[in-house]
Amino acid sequence: MDKGDRIWGGDWRAKLLSHLQQAGFDTVTDFLAQFPAEPYVELAERLGADVAALQLEWMQFEEARCRGGIRFAAMDSLPRELRYHLPGGWRGGTKGDFDTSGAYADWVVRLGQQAPDVEPKAKAVWAALEELRPPLGWLPTGPNDSFIVDAFLRGWPEE
Repeated sequence: MDKGDRIWGGDWRAKLLSHLQQAGFDTVTDFLAQFPAEPYVELAERLGADVAALQLEWMQFEEARCRGGIRFAAMDSLPRELRYHLPGGWRGGTKGDFDTSGAYADWVVRLGQQAPDVEPKAKAVWAALEELRPPLGWLPTGPNDSFIVDAFLRGWPEE
């Protein structure tokens, strides 16, 4: 069995939930809350070689849709994407920096795949983050990081 079959074969959702329960968590949301801002790739590795980062993200948004918490899931995912793409910290705006552009594109596109109606809000959050001008080298500490909170208040206010 190749790695792809091991990860995506069978009922991957049930397999992921089993890994979570073995680790002492009832939901992906509970698991993610224990590791704020840690990239999905690193979290998948914590759960086992047969878990993909994308599976964690998909399940996070499935749970968020059921609970009406897409905005918070988006707030949680942005620091994870930034830390994954920019391990050395914030480099400035999207224009002119390949890795920052990659973080922007991955976050906005994947949010749009999860909830197409939120893509304009995600773009507005990113624009607000750039306007806030985090210092060079900044890395968000999680969804409650002041730059993340302020960017969401400006770009995707609570309804």
